[in-house]
Amino acid sequence: MQTGDIALIMVTRDIFPLYEKVKKAGYTIISPPRTQDPKPGPNSAYEMMFFDRDGVIINFIQSAAPAPK
Repeated sequence: MQTGDIALIMVTRDIFPLYEKVKKAGYTIISPPRTQDPKPGPNSAYEMMFFDRDGVIINFIQSAAPAPK
C-alpha cells in the first residue's frame, strides 16, 4: 500500500472461509489472514487484504473474541 491508495475496510466473523472464497474466485491476494500477535491464540485478531477487480484494496479484519465475563 502507498499513500493515496484507496482501501475498503470491513469487519467479519468468518475470515478463514472468506479467504478461501476470495482465493478460489481468483482475486489477487496481498496478504492472507494473519495476526500481529507473536503468540496467536483464540483471542487474536486476524487481517487479510486483496485487490478487487477494479484494483481497490479490500481489507477484512476479524476482531478478537470478547473477553469472558
